[in-house]
Amino acid sequence: MRPSSDVAYDADGESARSAGASSHSASVSSLSDGSAVRFADRFTAWFIDALILFAAQWLLFIVLARQLQAVGMQTVENCGLADVTLQCRGPSTGAWTVLFIMWIGLTIGYHVWFDGRIGATPGKRFVGLRVRSNAADTAGPLGFGASVARACIRQLPWLSLVLVLDVSPLSLNVGSVGVVAVPLVATFGLIMGAVLPSGSAAHDVIAGTTVVRADHDSELIDVPAAGD
Repeated sequence: MRPSSDVAYDADGESARSAGASSHSASVSSLSDGSAVRFADRFTAWFIDALILFAAQWLLFIVLARQLQAVGMQTVENCGLADVTLQCRGPSTGAWTVLFIMWIGLTIGYHVWFDGRIGATPGKRFVGLRVRSNAADTAGPLGFGASVARACIRQLPWLSLVLVLDVSPLSLNVGSVGVVAVPLVATFGLIMGAVLPSGSAAHDVIAGTTVVRADHDSELIDVPAAGD
């Protein structure tokens, strides 16, 4: 028969393992609990980031468009009102393609850098939010892969409006159905955050991420791996 001290030791060890498992479960559960994050906070963060991107992109857009036209990437068309005929100059299809790629790169890159490397965009930091991976057990940024997936899922519906709306030579002429459907899909992805109990938007659900408060994120427990 094993000594009673061994029995006590086994019981203590089992209790410790159970406590560790409970702590791990609580930590993972807290990652997916977005109920403390108000939709108003997420919308405010989105609005601030949109203003920053809009200002930076339009400044670069104007400068780059002029430079591209200066090297010959432009179109010249007759235009005017009534009997007055004028020549209107604008970016060529090639220039529009360069500008579109720049727009996509800056938009995706902005969210990948801040969410992936820092854990929050300037807008999120302003309202005290962070983005977390549901698969992570400890605090920290998303990393490159998860942040790219999240940014693409979130931004591409909005970026595709350039191809849907008749605003450039890149328009695909998809008709009125596409003009209505694409904005609806993009908007639906955002307002999911106001509908779901977790507060997760479509890009969070698909990419496996959760937006939490920065102070909540600091309370997560770093649970050692088995055997440590």
